[in-house]
Amino acid sequence: MRYDDIKELLAEVEESLLVIKDKYEEVTLSKDVREIAKPKILATMVQLRSCLDYCMKDINEIVLKQNGGKQYFPYTDTKRRFKEKIKSDYPKLRNENSNVYAILESVQDFNNTEYSWLSLLCRKANKNKHDSLIKQSRQDNFTIDIPGFMKIENSTNITVENCAVAFGNDLIPLNFTIDENGQSSDLKLLDKRLSAERIDWVTFNIEGTDKDVLEFLTKCTREIRCMVEKLYKELTNQRTNH
Repeated sequence: MRYDDIKELLAEVEESLLVIKDKYEEVTLSKDVREIAKPKILATMVQLRSCLDYCMKDINEIVLKQNGGKQYFPYTDTKRRFKEKIKSDYPKLRNENSNVYAILESVQDFNNTEYSWLSLLCRKANKNKHDSLIKQSRQDNFTIDIPGFMKIENSTNITVENCAVAFGNDLIPLNFTIDENGQSSDLKLLDKRLSAERIDWVTFNIEGTDKDVLEFLTKCTREIRCMVEKLYKELTNQRTNH
């Protein structure tokens, strides 16, 4: 089985994610840097896609008792199309091992509507490894936290007038404004018993999507790792019992 190969790939992916994360931190205040680590990001996507296809190789050999040919991990946007895809490419799979079928189905986009990832990963890995590096769109973000009163993120033109926050037995008055860039000279005049912390951070969205590269790759890695553990437990059982 290719389980150990997949584990090696995932370990390499984890190392790449650390490098990408460090790059985010490096360029947070360098606003002229519009894209980062594009070769490593593409390589990471291709490695994740390889993990998926390795799974299908083992499914083909262990469950379907077939060797040779090309096997690719199925991805579709609807349950109906998934059934059709499996029927077309792996027609005996559901009857031979319904648990494996269910595992493959569980990671499809239609079962992960809150944050779908599979189709985007597969399409980007397929297209861009033969075409070009994956383009990104930078977004600068900020968070301002006044403990016990408010925490805002990327909010614009906020005005606080004649408010108060409890501190022990006292009420501390609050009057300040925050502009669209998260700047406020008034916050420097806050009562010494209060604090205001500003945190600057950056995201790089995959072009044409609202998905941040690092968050997306982290999600893909976590979901694939979880699926792999379930799948290979099932494949091990099948091979042992047959």
